[in-house]
Amino acid sequence: MTYVGLLYQDLIASDEEVKKQGSLPPVLPVVIYTGDGLWTAHRDAAGLISKIPPGLEPYILGRSYFLLEAGKVSYEHLKKLDFMSLFFRLERPSDQEMLEETLDALKTELQNGEHSSLIQAFMALIEHIYLPKMNKLGIKWLKNAPIKRKLDMFQDNLPDLFYKIENEGLAKGLAKGRAEGLAEGLAEGGLKILKRQLSIKFGSESTRADVIDRLRNAGPGQIELWCSRILQARTIDEVFKGD
Repeated sequence: MTYVGLLYQDLIASDEEVKKQGSLPPVLPVVIYTGDGLWTAHRDAAGLISKIPPGLEPYILGRSYFLLEAGKVSYEHLKKLDFMSLFFRLERPSDQEMLEETLDALKTELQNGEHSSLIQAFMALIEHIYLPKMNKLGIKWLKNAPIKRKLDMFQDNLPDLFYKIENEGLAKGLAKGRAEGLAEGLAEGGLKILKRQLSIKFGSESTRADVIDRLRNAGPGQIELWCSRILQARTIDEVFKGD
């Protein structure tokens, strides 16, 4: 709910089409779950409220989301080459051939030039999942290389990577890398939104040294808390009050 509210606030402040039309676009919240167990959290925010007094039901805030569970994606669906399937292919490749096909599809999309920012996100996911293991195995990686070059490097090293993972017992480490990468990606996205909202609402105050230092050292939980406070905060200090 916090991120949807911040997105709308950002659109109201900076999107010319929204200003012109005087209305907001619909937003579909999506949760992508890649864990091994079943998803057990509430699917609607109203489910978190223990007891709703009679008559207040219409006024209780409720926000549901669309859930995608990696463990329930069929092999037949993974044969497709849409972006959602490519995501799950990277997360849970059944073999080297599937990962090869995924990289070829990403390179084709990159060449088309229509989804460059999305390809960048896929590249970040690849680095989060596999780069720590490649470094551990001594596989050379050029961090600042163009995306096309990175995809080629990764693909060139797949045979060696898969062989060593299987023979050195690193498969378990890949699962941990996926979780860490996803958490880091979410934290980075939240921090980017928070910085933008602080700048829009408080202007030059957002560039104070103490503010920059707080943001630099913030964890995912702090970022989410500050994002929820900014909507009601009258001063920038109220956003960080008590932290």
